Amino acid sequence: GFTSLSLENQCGEIGFVLNSKYWGMGIAKEAADLVIKYGFEVLELNRIEARYMSENTQSRRVMEKCGMTYVRNCMALKKFGSDEMCEVKYYEISR
Repeated sequence: GFTSLSLENQCGEIGFVLNSKYWGMGIAKEAADLVIKYGFEVLELNRIEARYMSENTQSRRVMEKCGMTYVRNCMALKKFGSDEMCEVKYYEISR
């Protein structure tokens, strides 16, 4: 779904979380496609963004399969439950 939304700026950010036993079945891509379609057709957004931790290649592949393209590296974040840092990358798609 949408993790943030600005109707005023006509943009939003999507995110997805899926139990690992359902990985590789196309569920995340199908859901992301529907959220993107809703954002463009119903909410009339011009741009939709998503981000992922650079080591999460599965999330990157979902974004690319949905037609999103790489925009930029964003920041380094601490991994959950660790002092280790990871890079975050942004993807987007325009109407």
